[in-house]
Amino acid sequence: KDFNFSNPRKKIKPKLIYVRSLMTLYNPLMAVKILNQIKKRYSDAELLMIGSYDKSNYFKIKNYVKKNNLVKNFKYKGLLSKDEWFRESRNYDIYLSTTNIDNTPVSLIEAYNLGILVASTNVGGVPFICEDNSTGILFDPNDHVLAANKIINKIESGEAEKICKNGFDFGKKFLIENVIQNWYQVINEIIE
Repeated sequence: KDFNFSNPRKKIKPKLIYVRSLMTLYNPLMAVKILNQIKKRYSDAELLMIGSYDKSNYFKIKNYVKKNNLVKNFKYKGLLSKDEWFRESRNYDIYLSTTNIDNTPVSLIEAYNLGILVASTNVGGVPFICEDNSTGILFDPNDHVLAANKIINKIESGEAEKICKNGFDFGKKFLIENVIQNWYQVINEIIE
């Protein structure tokens, strides 16, 4: 019910949203490096970072943004509630996850259901909920050049919208009514 207002993006633009802590394990500086690469092709590229503050990484990001002339392309809003970041997401087309470690990130499933194209590192459980070039765009950790090039390629080839739609459809599998049915099926198989 939290996602009833959502539809998959019809025209993907290089408008990136990052929703993670600024802690090192989430590799937030990589997100800003991806923005910098994309900006070389799209001067109007944007990145909004949402997440809890980490002093050390915040200053690294701030310095990188200033040094690379990204001030007009970058915003940091700090920690927001789920409703607040869902509202913010309406203005962005690509959910960017640059983490070095993960399990099964609920934020990717939320991004699917918000109609945002998912672009993520291929770590941990991510490849189990995001198939490269099908429901999202996957790339190796710390390879900001490859990540940016894959995103640009999917935008320019027109594949981004199809991948976004596939992700949106896939995200519906995680709705509570679908998950409950899956649990009933598992329980019934065990009982029989």
